[in-house]
Amino acid sequence: MQEFAAIDSDFLSHLVDINDTGDAYDLIVRFFGELDFTVVMHPLVRKYEINPNKSTLEDKLFSEGVITVPELADIWSNKPGGKRFYEIMVKEMYTRFTGQQYPCTDVCSEWKKQDDLGEIHTAAMCVFMGYGYLLSDDKSVVKKLGGVISRVTQASVQILNRDLCCDILKSRGLMKSNERNRLCHKT
Repeated sequence: MQEFAAIDSDFLSHLVDINDTGDAYDLIVRFFGELDFTVVMHPLVRKYEINPNKSTLEDKLFSEGVITVPELADIWSNKPGGKRFYEIMVKEMYTRFTGQQYPCTDVCSEWKKQDDLGEIHTAAMCVFMGYGYLLSDDKSVVKKLGGVISRVTQASVQILNRDLCCDILKSRGLMKSNERNRLCHKT
């Protein structure tokens, strides 16, 4: 059964940096398919953290619908007072995660790179959309953000890095070890 997984920019950038022997796109598509993930990126992460000219592989993953991006309003549209609730949740999760006040005035239109905003917005999207997984290669996110999500929202979101994803595939007997190693940069 397909599960929704929100992907952060660091996970994607590491994933597309695999040694491309001409099959990188197909390998990444299989990677998500074998995990049974429908992959979604937060629209603000896509807008502010993904350079459209950096990687044709990234562009292809978006243009072919392997990774989808909802409209920002779609994230909170099914909740009463959704936008306001979303803004409060993002600020609270950010404060609990970083120990600092949210760095922008407008949660939904301002952005500061290198301030963990992508991880926090991605986590909020998981909670609002009911996604069970958040894909991030940031070690602090994997260690700490799941607890923050649970304390602030009582939701449960499993945070996976590429190594954990490859461990899941290995335990299921899926993909060859050399393919898993390429995806985790262990070649």
